[in-house]
Amino acid sequence: MSARNPVCSVPAEETPQPDERDAALIISLRDYFAIHAPASEIVVPDTVLGCAQALGLDLKDYDDSQHYTRVVARARYAYADAMLVEREKARS
Repeated sequence: MSARNPVCSVPAEETPQPDERDAALIISLRDYFAIHAPASEIVVPDTVLGCAQALGLDLKDYDDSQHYTRVVARARYAYADAMLVEREKARS
């Protein structure tokens, strides 16, 4: 009988070994904070003009279907950056 991986039922010799592809699965603390930023805590402009300005675009160049996700991402990373600043303050 072959050895078993305690986490799953795949025999240990068939369990994939870590390689360079696994590095892509490692996220930074900043990414973690951005991913887990509560929707109620991120500040996203509530107008199309505000969203365009947040990205440094003219209103005529802003397309909600293409740009809104970037606006939300920036807001999430602003939240993450604030979390990191406070974390650093607590450590010093």
